[in-house]
Amino acid sequence: MMDTLDAFVRDRLAETATSNPGLHASLQEAGGMLLMGTMGIEVALKPDGSVWVREEDMASTVRQPWRIASVQERAGFLNDASERWPELRPLIPARPSGAPSCGRCNGSGYIIQEIICPSCRSLGWLVESAA
Repeated sequence: MMDTLDAFVRDRLAETATSNPGLHASLQEAGGMLLMGTMGIEVALKPDGSVWVREEDMASTVRQPWRIASVQERAGFLNDASERWPELRPLIPARPSGAPSCGRCNGSGYIIQEIICPSCRSLGWLVESAA
């Protein structure tokens, strides 16, 4: 999977270079493709399978550094991105039997339509509580 993932990430990053040069420059800092982005957050997937997050304070002009995603964030952001790119599904951990549903979104992964739950990050369950 790693050779295929490496090519997949690099191809998406190359597409971004053409479609959105400004975003491409930001993603090059992380070394990965855009998994998702919205006001205040960008999420990148690197060729090694790691997920990186940059959160921005909209009131600040100072760019925040990229940070490695938590286990919950990685699983949730990959889950959400797999709707667009099914090739990413093998990277999502299987839900352990007995893992409780996320209480914030009642297991749906979303709090309002397509707004990702800030607790489970679209997974519908909490990785830490399943350990």
